[in-house]
Amino acid sequence: MILERKKTTLLCIALLFVMTLLFFAPVVFSSKTFISRDHYVFFNPRRFFAAETIRQEAALPLWNPYIACGVPFQANLQSSVFYPPSLLYYVLPFQKGFKYFVVLHYFIGALCMFLLMRQWKSTRWEALLAAVVFAFGGYLVSINDNVAFLTAGVWLPLVLVCHHRALERGSFFYALVTAMVIGLQVFAGDASFYLLASLICTCCYTLLWPFIRGPGSARAGARPWALLGTAWVPGLLLASVQILPFIEFVLNSVRIDGVGFDRATKWSYHPLELIQLIVPYFGGTTVPETRWFGQYWLDTFYIGIFPLICAILFFVCAKDRIKIVLGILLAVGILLSFGKYNPLYEYLYRFLPGLNMVTYPVKFLFIGSFVLAVAAGKGMGSFWEMCRDKKSVQRFLTVLAVPTLVLAAFVVSGSLLQQELYDVFSSLYPKTEYLEPYCRPQFYLLLKDVSAALVVIILFVLIAWAAGRGRLGRQAAFLIVIVITCADLTFIGKPREPIIDESAFLHKGTTVQFLEEDTSVFRIYTLSRFVTQWRFQHVYYLPFEQVYRVCQDLVRANLNMYNHIYSVEECSAVLSRPFYDVFLPAEYCFAQGRTELADIDYCKNVLNLLNIRYILSPYALDGYGFNLVKDGKPKIYENPTALPRVFFARECVVADTQEGVLEMMKGEGFDPEQKIYISRAEAEKIETPSSDKSPSPAGEPLAWTASFNEYTPNRITLETETDRYAFLVFSDNYYPGWKAFVDGREVPVLRVDHTLKGIAVEQGVHRIEFVFQPAVLTIGACISIGALFGICLGLYMLYNRRKRKL
Repeated sequence: MILERKKTTLLCIALLFVMTLLFFAPVVFSSKTFISRDHYVFFNPRRFFAAETIRQEAALPLWNPYIACGVPFQANLQSSVFYPPSLLYYVLPFQKGFKYFVVLHYFIGALCMFLLMRQWKSTRWEALLAAVVFAFGGYLVSINDNVAFLTAGVWLPLVLVCHHRALERGSFFYALVTAMVIGLQVFAGDASFYLLASLICTCCYTLLWPFIRGPGSARAGARPWALLGTAWVPGLLLASVQILPFIEFVLNSVRIDGVGFDRATKWSYHPLELIQLIVPYFGGTTVPETRWFGQYWLDTFYIGIFPLICAILFFVCAKDRIKIVLGILLAVGILLSFGKYNPLYEYLYRFLPGLNMVTYPVKFLFIGSFVLAVAAGKGMGSFWEMCRDKKSVQRFLTVLAVPTLVLAAFVVSGSLLQQELYDVFSSLYPKTEYLEPYCRPQFYLLLKDVSAALVVIILFVLIAWAAGRGRLGRQAAFLIVIVITCADLTFIGKPREPIIDESAFLHKGTTVQFLEEDTSVFRIYTLSRFVTQWRFQHVYYLPFEQVYRVCQDLVRANLNMYNHIYSVEECSAVLSRPFYDVFLPAEYCFAQGRTELADIDYCKNVLNLLNIRYILSPYALDGYGFNLVKDGKPKIYENPTALPRVFFARECVVADTQEGVLEMMKGEGFDPEQKIYISRAEAEKIETPSSDKSPSPAGEPLAWTASFNEYTPNRITLETETDRYAFLVFSDNYYPGWKAFVDGREVPVLRVDHTLKGIAVEQGVHRIEFVFQPAVLTIGACISIGALFGICLGLYMLYNRRKRKL
């Protein structure tokens, strides 16, 4: 009997795997891959860089030199460097491995939800439906492009599986297993919101555990909370190798002060958008950005008509105690997702620590989507119980008749009074030049979605009627529900986002070909985003592959990494404060069209300092002294006064503070080629030069040479020669963890010109080496290894003690 149950369970798991392959068949069984939104502009190029560094350099990608004058890479949570499934794209050809990596996580999500439902005593049919709704429902499919969020979110059900077992058995063994899953969730790429979702769910579950267990069976005392702490503290310690570098990264970023309320509540979920539970694209789509309410983060909250009805039945009819926990979590998730539309959210933003750094309240719908998936699965049992009572079926069909008639009236009026209805629709549709061409297609999409919802509701009515009359057995009814749900989510709810051939990423346009002819070390700066109306470049009348070619020719931020082109731009959620203190005023010259001489002088000085040799612009640039070296789209200008990546300055100017350094750099005497500007704290690091190797007298030219021997992400070596004591400036961002060695002897790394790194070098020929060895990574690795050893030892001891008791 037990063997038969195991076989059935394995069959269900295999079925979920097949469903995943079929759902993503256009990608899995072809050379196509994902490309929409953050896929192409953020995750794909960054993960490509990680895989390439690991393969070619046999080193961890700790530092990314290709964007924003160098930024920490592994320290960014969304790098997922230590996440075990990342091996897929480390080992396989990158584009193929990366798409399989994404698809795999939908199967993981479905599997974890299936296990959770079985843990909660649901039937296999109920568990299957919940798994399908969770993995292929609107929320998870919408965040397909937000890869780090997807890979972190799918582990929530498994966290609850392990935590439930820990509470049920009072077992510290399962609490430690929970800790390992929590650590895995951090390594997946998100230690903010999706970890917060797990914390909310586990805390709520622990708080209500006595009620869930029922009278007379609840474990007394503080043991449940001790189990919760045993899950979370070791879990976070296990991920220290990722968390500690991230904390250091945030402390050196613009995020440390939090974000303003307007930004924190950007992309709040408007309450009217809940209509998406019935009509998936009511109010527009996120690609190509036609949403009425300005929320462009989530495509849809749609979970399918059958699952929605089952979820409602569960909350109305079921007597399962878990309903209270799920109801609370659903209310919390939905109310928090309203963000600025919820007056309470501003209070929480002001007084709840850490919430002021969490952006996009729509993310909180993840908790709601999880709850609705569980409720849909359990509600299928409630549906069958209802079908066994003819009177209950009649009452249910009577209630269901109301939305059916409303949808039917809309469809009929859309057919008979199409123009009149369209006039009403267009009067409500946002009036912008970009959205205007979408108005009529969006109207037809709305008609299509309403018609589809009507058809699915009618099918559900027929199933309920047949089951209530005994003409449809339980197994057959459940099978039909799951099949129709799969079809509903695949053909109605699934976002119509573009895919692209894997080979498209290897395309080198004329711009890249031109830049590759210059074999020196330089950076570029592209101005395309200042005239780009749409953030993600999805244009309604063009196939995305064509649009992506344009983005490649413009060398948009992050796309430069594919061809090893250094750029001063980046697309990132965490930005270095010192770098943008220096660079933003220069960027404003182009963004705001400033023509004041002081602004232009500062802009040119910064472009020179940051080794920006080429400026890519969609429009003509006058007044900067640039040379047009290639006309077209874009125009390519050469900055003839750009300084080399490494150069020597003869003088040192000291200010009391870093703010004083910035003020001097903005003043009239700013001369980045001849002088370095440092704070007094940095000046104290400089070793006193020998008397015969003192700094050169003012006005006397400095003779120097510098050439790179090795230039890899984490290590740079060069040979230099100067005729006297001078200051080497490496136009790469200063950051804790960089070490410098002159002829094998470590010397202090200086923070020069507010954001760059430099060292003092005495006269003569020297071999100089810069190595990125962040101490915080070493400390985090030691803590993680210790935590892993402790968890494994604890599991071993608890397992042996349990065996002895048995």
